Amino acid sequence: MRHLGRPDAAVVPLTTGFRVPKAVAELAGRLLRRLDVDVPQARSLCGDGELVIRQVSPGELPDAVVDAVRDALAREGSVGVVAADADVDRVRAALDAAGLPAAGPQEPGARVAVVPATLVKGLEYDHVVAVEPAAIAEAERPEERGLHRLYVVLTRAVSRLVVVHGRALPF
Repeated sequence: MRHLGRPDAAVVPLTTGFRVPKAVAELAGRLLRRLDVDVPQARSLCGDGELVIRQVSPGELPDAVVDAVRDALAREGSVGVVAADADVDRVRAALDAAGLPAAGPQEPGARVAVVPATLVKGLEYDHVVAVEPAAIAEAERPEERGLHRLYVVLTRAVSRLVVVHGRALPF
């Protein structure tokens, strides 16, 4: 296992999650198994939470993202809409056109934020809308690096994860 800190430091993987819902941890675990990493699958102590996977035709993707954000706004908490960096402007335009203005990741405390996948590490939202996971995974080469990025995206949800996709899922 690679360690980026002191070479003599012990590496202890985090195997118990306290904030990521169980269903989300299990989905992320499916992706983790595709990666060649020496890390056990995490288990979650957070039994509540929700995972929704919504497949749509590619042309319906913007409307499906808007619907997912509206649904999240009917509940309490923050909403993070995470997309491949190249898709962020299109996602933001669809939300603006629907009357749902969104901040960026640099505005903490905003109710809705649109976040590029490359900037989401370290952030968390009550509700996450993951837009087109295949595009997130393919945005970085080698593919394994993109799958690692997707793992981070999927694990940003504290209460609810909605995966909206028009293409085959990479997990």
